[in-house]
Amino acid sequence: MKKLLLVACAIAMMGCARSTRMTLHYEGLTSDELYLSVAEIGQPIGQVTDTLHLEDGRATYTVDNETPIAVWLMPRDFLFDEQIEGGVRMLRNGGGFMELFLAPRERVTLHAQSYGAHVTAEVQGSILNREVVALRNERNPLLGELYTAAQSGDYVTMMQTGPKMTAQLTAYIEANPANESAAYALSQLDKECLPVYFDKVDAVAFEGLLSPLKESLQLAAEGQRVLEGAKETIAEGREAPDFTLPNLAGESVSLRSLRGKWVVLDFWGSWCGWCIKGFPRMKEVYAKYSDRMEIVGIACKDQEEPWRAAVEKYELPWLQLFNAQDLRPTESPMHCYGVEGFPTKIILSPEGVIHRIFVGESEDFYRALEQALK
Repeated sequence: MKKLLLVACAIAMMGCARSTRMTLHYEGLTSDELYLSVAEIGQPIGQVTDTLHLEDGRATYTVDNETPIAVWLMPRDFLFDEQIEGGVRMLRNGGGFMELFLAPRERVTLHAQSYGAHVTAEVQGSILNREVVALRNERNPLLGELYTAAQSGDYVTMMQTGPKMTAQLTAYIEANPANESAAYALSQLDKECLPVYFDKVDAVAFEGLLSPLKESLQLAAEGQRVLEGAKETIAEGREAPDFTLPNLAGESVSLRSLRGKWVVLDFWGSWCGWCIKGFPRMKEVYAKYSDRMEIVGIACKDQEEPWRAAVEKYELPWLQLFNAQDLRPTESPMHCYGVEGFPTKIILSPEGVIHRIFVGESEDFYRALEQALK
């Protein structure tokens, strides 16, 4: 019997040893709820995946992960419900967040202090987590200041805070280009900065847990370069760049194959409310002029299933193409045409020349199209 108990204890201890564990201690909070967002490194993060209840400010969290994970720690004090038409949305004060990156079976202890508008912390754990938390300690006061300014409508402070936060990150990268935490700092930069600062981070910084970030950041930097280049090449009177994308049947369709008709490139997404609001008017125009023009819907920043479902739900009769998110930017019409606002509608002449460009849902687009088709 004693041997069986020893075996059971050993198995239980082995199970604990296989788990990744965070020991957490918070001070200064008014709520005992701590929200977590956990995802594999490189995957989307931000949605609440678990909730901890702090007892005397303390909690332990274990997870059995086979691959490295990213963890956001979000005290309820820094999440705010806002009533909006049709439901509730959650606003976040990023100054209250902490982030950790955990290998399988890693142990980490975090001691955090809330100062009302932001949190700082000390961590016992890997070099990466110590450096990430130290950087977060520098950024959180500014993030708290930014949120407070946004809530009060203090746009002057908002405009001043953004550049300060960018300067923190760029200075960190320049001072620590070989540190793995430099890859984290790069991931926090606005996309406009990526073409310059991606090249400033040493390759060795991506050899550890944050290696999954490298490809996406490289693509984002490349995409920004293409977008910047499009500002010079995408203009009325210039030839429209050719591209090839799959349609609903999976067949490749090139823009050049549509020469001879007026063409409307409609950059949209199933997630875009204003895009959807324009469909009834687009249907009217298409029904009237489909013998002389073609509308090409180009789904952007979308997943294939929601795209297909939206096309079916709204009964869109014109040509639909899918601009996959993992396309190289040089092959992505969204990037090559410099599209950053949705919907964007571009009218092309039968010769393949850019006639007019419209960003947003506007009656001006329909007037210009009808005038071109007369």
